[in-house]
Amino acid sequence: MYRILLALMFFSTTAFADFSEIYQNSVHIPYDIIRMGDGYLAHGLGKFIAKIDTNSNINVLMQSSNSREINIISVYDNSSYILTTNSQNLDAVVLKTNDYLQYDTIFTGKDIGANAIIANQNGLFLPIIHSGASNKYSIAKIENGNLTTVKNFQNAIFELVKLSENEIVALGTMPNNSLIYSSDSGDNFQEIPLNDQNLERIKVYDSNIFISSLDGRLIKSIDKGTTWNTIFDDASFNGSATFYICNNDTIYFAPSANNNSSVLYKTEDGGENWEEVYQIDGEAITSILVDGNKAILGTTGGKILYNDKFTSVQEWQVLEPNSLKVYPNPSSEYLTIDIKEEIKSFKIVDMQGNDVSGKVNLVGKTLDLTNLASGTYTLMIDGKTAQVAINR
Repeated sequence: MYRILLALMFFSTTAFADFSEIYQNSVHIPYDIIRMGDGYLAHGLGKFIAKIDTNSNINVLMQSSNSREINIISVYDNSSYILTTNSQNLDAVVLKTNDYLQYDTIFTGKDIGANAIIANQNGLFLPIIHSGASNKYSIAKIENGNLTTVKNFQNAIFELVKLSENEIVALGTMPNNSLIYSSDSGDNFQEIPLNDQNLERIKVYDSNIFISSLDGRLIKSIDKGTTWNTIFDDASFNGSATFYICNNDTIYFAPSANNNSSVLYKTEDGGENWEEVYQIDGEAITSILVDGNKAILGTTGGKILYNDKFTSVQEWQVLEPNSLKVYPNPSSEYLTIDIKEEIKSFKIVDMQGNDVSGKVNLVGKTLDLTNLASGTYTLMIDGKTAQVAINR
């Protein structure tokens, strides 16, 4: 049974400072930001994965080119599984890495689309769109490099998340919304109709399920989809939304208006009262992470915004990546330096501090790295630095 319970909400506004724009890359749209080791990992619908350290420095770990997209990452047992797709050729590739220096291709599929991946003790699962097939939508499992269909569905499936150690939930979207649920780590799935065509993103916390909508709502279920409580509802928002759950009481929710502006709200009582803590115009918020007094936002404009005094709602600033931009990074042979000025001097050292500049040739703004061994190096050019990974 599916029913919605509407909670009464009260709104308040908190004063907050504006921020100055320091960094923007329009093709790097952070769809999600997660904790990773001693820092954070941003990845997105664009073509990048970036590590953010606790001092708010950014190092781009992976970039894709042309029409290939880096869709999403699932982390399990100290390994990261990265789903990449090509919207033009309709294929899906899954990479595995333990250090973001070496990548192993563990699956390549043709004539399929995918937008999510989840890894657990039972394996790797993908929601699949099959090109030209009669059973168009399914959840499939990767086994020994091959794809095995677990269950076919009537709806396209968007996002797979762990509800508990053995439970998986997903959101079915087109043509109708449904909740996809597995209680046995993905061996079997059932579909629960939601009778709502406006739902978009799903997240979980402490066995509770939260789903945002395209019409300014955030709903919550404490009984695995049988009943739902609307904890935020403002129909003036008519675009994509994102949210972050600190605990069952403290939630950040950022609905948008036409994907062109967002307001960031916060509740500390499970949704009965909300306060406005931030607003952005001209672009929308795509991802949120709050960690103690630090908060990080991604936007549709390709920005990553940072605040290390968030509990007092201080000024936001845009995270500045390493002032020296280089690509591709990791590189196998040649490295291009993205700098407007003429290069006057450079130095490159290995992880032991040894100067290996003599093994590197600089031609214009391109470095020939073919004489260096695989590993991580620090590149210094005219007082600016960047971490460089060589991967062969």
